[in-house]
Amino acid sequence: MGDSYTFGEGVCDACSFPNQLLDTLNKGQANNLTLLSIAQTGWTTTDLINGIVSIDPPNDYDIVTLLIGVNNQFRRLPFSVYEEEFPILLEKAIYFGKNDRNKVIVISIPDYSFTPIGQYYTTPEIVSDEISQYNDFASIKCQQENVYFQDITDISRLGLEQPDLRVQAIKALDKVDFNLKRNSVHALVGENGAGKSTLVKILTGIYKPDEGDVFLNKKKINLFNPKVALKNSISVIHQETVMFENLTV
Repeated sequence: MGDSYTFGEGVCDACSFPNQLLDTLNKGQANNLTLLSIAQTGWTTTDLINGIVSIDPPNDYDIVTLLIGVNNQFRRLPFSVYEEEFPILLEKAIYFGKNDRNKVIVISIPDYSFTPIGQYYTTPEIVSDEISQYNDFASIKCQQENVYFQDITDISRLGLEQPDLRVQAIKALDKVDFNLKRNSVHALVGENGAGKSTLVKILTGIYKPDEGDVFLNKKKINLFNPKVALKNSISVIHQETVMFENLTV
């Protein structure tokens, strides 16, 4: 249960952590386990509670994971909302795991300020402090309820030093070559994990390509960060529903 970190925004279906976990657990199993993912990009604790009510799952799961809160912080919601709603979600997670606390794993919120986009579009120090506040609260609640809390935040804070932690060690784009004309509209189409987001992030200076060149007006440009891209009139409206709360798609 969770948000984009659970849903696997921008990666292939098999690459999301619930599916990777399921694949690992099913290896060597006579009867394969099944997966129910209650998660969507942009979800806050309130959205997750509503999603659970809508789906109304049974309480017969062998493992339940919970990772939620980054969008509460990102949307600047009062921390009191998390203080009120996280315990509700933790209680539901325990219930879905046959009321067995040993079947529940709560995962800490990664620190997105240690990504290129986080460095240029946020105040990293404030983001880190606030995410730590959320994680500290969740950790304490898990201790009180005897639920296992897995801290992955420290690893996420190595994202700038170790780029492989941000992008899988696979070739997301291979021999991409095309031209864009001024005053024209182009559609970039592909399934989850096809590399659409990676390409856009390269063109806007968020990711640094391993090879290849970008030309603007027949001149080679080095888009080594988003500020350089903006100076060259290259920008992006991110696929994030929280920017348009009146829309669902």
